[in-house]
Amino acid sequence: MSDSKAQHEQNAGRESGVLETALEHMDQGISVVDADLKVVAFNRRFLDLLELPEERFKPGFHMAEAFRCIAERGEYGEGDTDELVRERIERSKRFEAHKFERTRPDGTVLEIHGQPLDDGGFVTTYTDVTKRKRTEEALRQSEQRQALILEALAEGIYEWDIEKNSLFVSARVAELLNLPDDQLGPGDWNDLVHPDDFDKYRHALMAHFKGHARRLECEYRVRWKNDDYRWLSDRGVAIRNEAGRAVKLVGAITDITDRKRAERRIAEKDAQLELALTHMPGGMMLGDRDMRYVLFNKKYVDLHGFPEGIVKIGGNMRDEAKFQAQRGDFGAGDTDGAMESALDVFRKGVAASWERSLADGRTLQFDLAPTPEGGYVSVAADITESKRHQEELLEAREVARQANEAKSDFVASMSHELRTPLNAIIGITEMLAEEAEENNDESKIEALERVGRAGRHLLELINEVLDLAKVEAGRMEINIQEFELNDLVDDVISTADALTRVNNNRLSVNCPGDPGAMSADQTRVRQVVLNLVSNACKFTEDGTIGLTLEDAPGAESPGVFISVSDTGIGMTPEQIDIVFEPFSQGATTTAQTYGGTGLGLTISREYCRMMGGDITVQSEPGVGTTFRVWLPRDVAVRN
Repeated sequence: MSDSKAQHEQNAGRESGVLETALEHMDQGISVVDADLKVVAFNRRFLDLLELPEERFKPGFHMAEAFRCIAERGEYGEGDTDELVRERIERSKRFEAHKFERTRPDGTVLEIHGQPLDDGGFVTTYTDVTKRKRTEEALRQSEQRQALILEALAEGIYEWDIEKNSLFVSARVAELLNLPDDQLGPGDWNDLVHPDDFDKYRHALMAHFKGHARRLECEYRVRWKNDDYRWLSDRGVAIRNEAGRAVKLVGAITDITDRKRAERRIAEKDAQLELALTHMPGGMMLGDRDMRYVLFNKKYVDLHGFPEGIVKIGGNMRDEAKFQAQRGDFGAGDTDGAMESALDVFRKGVAASWERSLADGRTLQFDLAPTPEGGYVSVAADITESKRHQEELLEAREVARQANEAKSDFVASMSHELRTPLNAIIGITEMLAEEAEENNDESKIEALERVGRAGRHLLELINEVLDLAKVEAGRMEINIQEFELNDLVDDVISTADALTRVNNNRLSVNCPGDPGAMSADQTRVRQVVLNLVSNACKFTEDGTIGLTLEDAPGAESPGVFISVSDTGIGMTPEQIDIVFEPFSQGATTTAQTYGGTGLGLTISREYCRMMGGDITVQSEPGVGTTFRVWLPRDVAVRN
């Protein structure tokens, strides 16, 4: 029995040695773990494939140690090492059959196949499938290349037998180029190539034949059957004999006319854009959502005074802001805060406009507009001179305003001093004229009447100037009282009767039976209407002067329309534009012919506006003019 047992152990030891030898010579790595995930058996290939050091990993080590070693090398990706190890331990404890591939950082690919054992353990094999995967990838790329070739061949293929001097083209090419069906030679093809492209085509052909280029690749124009030239892409490969001499050329041609046209349009657009950017008066910069420069012109760099390298395609705008902060463009104090505030304008992605004074004293105007992609377009302009002119204009306007106010105050305050002596002169002149009439002194009567007329004319002029000055100085007051419009119309008619007879005109009145009452400054309203009637009589001869009164109902502002029309000389559009300006009568000849100060309409409109109304005018040369006054019925309520 003892001999039999010894023999059995000897046989078992021999079999175990054979098994170990077999495992060590396997091309696959293999590991066996027990139910506690302790590795009870493995071969050297297992250690090599997983790059586990032999001196550290002896039989009986726990798989957690191998997982940790691999995780520390980063082969499981980013993350906490303990967490990565724990995940794999929990997955292994399920003892589920699995098969997957893992690509290691060095590019090798391991196929890992695990199978549970009956006693609760697990056997896993590790196979290096890198070569197989590369072969599969090469096959996939080859299939892609074949698909591309087939796609390129969709336009047409050709074969040029150099030794026989014959050319074969596919039926599609022959149809498009109107080539003969019988014997075709290379010369027939050469005749189709555009003269300007022939040298380029021949150079590419000879470079391939002589071995300077691996293949023929050339784009050139070929005459189509409709005598129009289209662009072709020609790609061919020479077949060579044992001596290396090209005996055939096989290739494919593709119509790329549309692509060429698109490229030309893009090139033209790029050229136009470049031209526009170069010659635009301001600086322009295009940035993306990450505040990187996409496009800018030289003017943008010059306006900011940036040194070379601060602004560059792909660069970040923060570099620009840092330079400006260091230069002092953001002023003193918290420059970092000012810089971030400036960058926030771009981060918000909304339209904005602002000004910034640079350290050298210049002022730049910026306009920012967002783009659909989340970027922005910024346009900069130097407004230093315009700002200076603006400030000068504001100062000049303020000086003029103060001077005008001083003038108006002075003239308004001189009312008594001017009117009193003139009224005395007119009164004394009238007394002397009456005395001369009693004495029948004809020579004195005529002279005194001339003095009286001149005095009254001068008084009228002074009154108008003083009224305008009071309006401009804000000293004109209105006296609101209620009055009947019929009384106003009767008063105007009685006064206008004498005015109309001067130039043999006729007065036509169109007024409702009872227009009612209104609350306004009766004196000013009367003065406005009489002034309009007086002007109409002055510029009309042997014509009709119309006075119309209309009701102007309104829920919020009921009022009245008072229109004065004539059939006189009329006005041009240019004269209408300035008719309400002070001292203006539309034309120099008008003032010379008809006289007047040119203040009546200005004052009339100011009176209307003081009472909440206005005056409009319509006129046509040689036809006549109509002035239309609108006034509220209750000025106090309106104002």
